[in-house]
Amino acid sequence: MTKVKAVHEDMHTWDRVVLKKPVQRMKKLKRELEILRRGPVTDESLLAQKEILLRLELLLEQEEIIWVQRARANWLKHGDRNTNFFHQYASARRQRNLIKGLVDDQGVRHEDIEEMKVITRDYFANLFTSEVQEIDQGCWRMLTVGLLRI
Repeated sequence: MTKVKAVHEDMHTWDRVVLKKPVQRMKKLKRELEILRRGPVTDESLLAQKEILLRLELLLEQEEIIWVQRARANWLKHGDRNTNFFHQYASARRQRNLIKGLVDDQGVRHEDIEEMKVITRDYFANLFTSEVQEIDQGCWRMLTVGLLRI
């Protein structure tokens, strides 16, 4: 019982230090950044702002990793059984990855499968067969607008 209690206390400490501490650090960094942005603009303040932004980005990445790991834990716990959870997860992913429309080089949206095939074929045929002297605006628009998902 003593060992279980010790592990329990250690887990609470770990939760406080590892999981909740980044949130507190992010709040503190955001406050510091706001103070620097409201103050006079000097080389030192700009350098400090860049440093704070980098630290914030690192903390946000760490938080994202935690959520990804939690999602995988749910998947491992619930997803390997043939359950409603598994089917909903797979259906949501399929729906999210479905391309419902493309925008052609004139800016017109097409949702018909055959038209999307033609747009895709023509785009890549043009991309790999033409000699590029300068960026073709139609291809550039296709690249920047790209595949539209609803």
